Amino acid sequence: LIAASFSSIIPGLGRVYSGRIGDGILGFFSFYMIGGSAILAIENKQPLAGPILGILGVYIYIGEIYGAWRTAKYYPK
Repeated sequence: LIAASFSSIIPGLGRVYSGRIGDGILGFFSFYMIGGSAILAIENKQPLAGPILGILGVYIYIGEIYGAWRTAKYYPK
């Protein structure tokens, strides 16, 4: 539960907390790239790319929280 809480604050931090540093860094940068692209697409008024990237960003965010929980459960320190 702690790892999932950490990942809800900063995506990837829960996996780093669980000892999977590479997975955490990859998760953070995946969310950062998709989220940043979504923000830029919305600011540039791209009606198709903005919502699609935004939905994908939410999916990655939720996946990071779930992945942190699973990592803490199946790969204990």
